[in-house]
Amino acid sequence: MPISILGNKIREKRKQKKLTLKTLSKMTNISQSELSKIEKGEIRNPSNVFLYRLSKALDVEYNDLLRYRWDKYPERLLKAGIYCKK
Repeated sequence: MPISILGNKIREKRKQKKLTLKTLSKMTNISQSELSKIEKGEIRNPSNVFLYRLSKALDVEYNDLLRYRWDKYPERLLKAGIYCKK
């Protein structure tokens, strides 16, 4: 399975804040199983509601999480004229 940029960023921020999956689950009302799957890249396109909750709990910008979610598919966004490479 391809590496998930979003999942890696979420795991990285969670560990920086010294949060367990259980604690983050309680903070976001997202099950531990779903959080684990997001971090592993098994859920590749989590809902905007999930991303918003994670952004608040992990103190990261919501728009950054959206960008990480779509980083796997930049060609799709380039075609739509939405995404610009830095």
